[in-house]
Amino acid sequence: MNTFTITLAILTLVFLAGFAFKVRQWVKAIRIDSNRIEAQLNQLHSQTNKSIESINRATQETVNAVCISSLGFQFPVFCFQGPSIDTQHARALLFHLQERKPKRILELGSGSSTVIIARALQLLHSSPELHIAVDHELRFLNNTKNWLAPIRLNT
Repeated sequence: MNTFTITLAILTLVFLAGFAFKVRQWVKAIRIDSNRIEAQLNQLHSQTNKSIESINRATQETVNAVCISSLGFQFPVFCFQGPSIDTQHARALLFHLQERKPKRILELGSGSSTVIIARALQLLHSSPELHIAVDHELRFLNNTKNWLAPIRLNT
C-alpha cells in the first residue's frame, strides 16, 4: 500500500467518523424535538377532551334550559338564592310531572323546584290535591311564596 492509499483511507475514516458523529447529533435533536412535539400533542389532546366535555355540558344545559323555557317564566328560575335545582333535574322533574300527574307532592326544601312544579302543573291543567313545600329556613319559604305570586296559585 502506498501512502496515498493510506492517507485516503485515514481521511475517509475521519470523514465517516465525523459524519457519524454529526448524524448522531441530528438523531438526538430529532428525538428531543419528537418528544417535545409528543408532549405538546398530549397537552392538545387533553385540552381538546376538556373542550369537548365543556361543549357537551353546555349543549345539555341548553337543551334542558329550552325545555324549561317552555314554561314561560318572565324571570330566570335558576338565579334564585341558595341551593337550587339544576336544569338536568328540573327537566327530569318536568317529564315526571307530565307522565305521572301526581295528586300529592311533598317537597323537602322550597325554591325554584317549587315554582317549576307549580307552573308545569298549571300548564298541564293538573292541579294536585296537595302540594306541600317544607323548608327549614323561613326566608327561603317566603322567597318561594313571592316567586309563586305571578303564577297565581294558592300558597
